Amino acid sequence: MDQFPIMITVAFVLGFGVRFVVGLPPLVGFLLAGFGLNLAGYVSTPDLEDAAELGVTILLFSIGLKLRVGTLSSDCSFSRSPSKLSGHSTSGPRLWWRLP
Repeated sequence: MDQFPIMITVAFVLGFGVRFVVGLPPLVGFLLAGFGLNLAGYVSTPDLEDAAELGVTILLFSIGLKLRVGTLSSDCSFSRSPSKLSGHSTSGPRLWWRLP
């Protein structure tokens, strides 16, 4: 019996179930489905690996569509000014002195 349709159906139901019931992004449900199927003993198939690669490619492409290149270089002066960096972390040690 081919397991691919079962895996895709479980991932779809959990992905969008988490979205509409809990209000979290569908990616959280897809991850839960993957962990759950792995714990249930399902193993990866070549079809599932191809679908996973396609899904990651589409995810990265959609992130790239939303990315503004100007935000990457808009405020890079924080490494020269410890006072700017200290406001960005609210817990843990402030390691501004380790930055170049």
